Amino acid sequence: MDDEKTIRTLKILSIVTVFFILYNTLMPFKLYTEWWKIARHLNRVELIPMIIKGKMNPLTDLVGNVLLFIPFGFFVMLYYLAQHRPKNGLRITIWGMLFSLSIEILQIGFRYRTPSSTDVIMNTIGTAVGVISAKI
Repeated sequence: MDDEKTIRTLKILSIVTVFFILYNTLMPFKLYTEWWKIARHLNRVELIPMIIKGKMNPLTDLVGNVLLFIPFGFFVMLYYLAQHRPKNGLRITIWGMLFSLSIEILQIGFRYRTPSSTDVIMNTIGTAVGVISAKI
């Protein structure tokens, strides 16, 4: 009975973490409604890691992206550990990377958001840190 309650709680915490990440990465919710504006926004995608408009990323942005995804890796890994499936650390880290990549692709359609390859890298590192923390 205790294991079922723990698993349910970890599942809820994982889902809440996903919604928290989505809320914080897609705010404000100002969507482009014309395709030509979305196409124009493609030019703002930052493909070179660690560089924003020719300058190094601020440390606060880098650390913030890592911290944002630590709970995701932590709670999802604990969920799998509670189910006695401990060999999913790499898989969860890849999920974190794909989740982050999905968010960055979605940001192309948002007016005040700028997609960045740096965010995907830092979010993946955050997921991995969360996974490692849960295993410890």
